Amino acid sequence: MIEVMKEFGSPKGASPAQVALAWLLHKRPYIVPIPGTTVEAHLKENLAALNFKWEDAEWSEFEEKISKIEIVGDRYNADLQKQIAN
Repeated sequence: MIEVMKEFGSPKGASPAQVALAWLLHKRPYIVPIPGTTVEAHLKENLAALNFKWEDAEWSEFEEKISKIEIVGDRYNADLQKQIAN
């Protein structure tokens, strides 16, 4: 996914993190990403994602490429998954 985010973000001067945040903000008005950071530069980078604009055709192309990526593996290891399931 990172490579696709680089591919689409680089021409607009956007980092993969900015593309990811902009994508989440674009998907639905009720999705509110909560990025965590302890570095001021990262905070500024995250906030700049609010200014990230693509045309609808660009979002569609991005969504199409992202949808073809097979996600493999578990999100959490077995011990963490037990804690979440309870």
